[in-house]
Amino acid sequence: MYTPRHRPEAGFACRLNYLPRFEGLALAVLEGLFRATGPNPSRALVEANPTGIYSRRIRFLRESFLDEKLNLPDAENFNYAPVVDPKQQ
Repeated sequence: MYTPRHRPEAGFACRLNYLPRFEGLALAVLEGLFRATGPNPSRALVEANPTGIYSRRIRFLRESFLDEKLNLPDAENFNYAPVVDPKQQ
């Protein structure tokens, strides 16, 4: 059970960022979500934090699943991170 401080902020992009941080990744659900919502929520998430580990994961997964780029510049000066956190999966 999470405390109130773990509650995601309102808005789709905030909730999309919440998933890989606290819930792990349900890949089939994410793919369906990406298809249903279009590119704007993912783009907003990446634009808000282009070098963030969770936004980069979402971007990578969306672009991989849909074989469609978000038409954003590549992030610079960041550390590599695994797409899936083995502690959550």
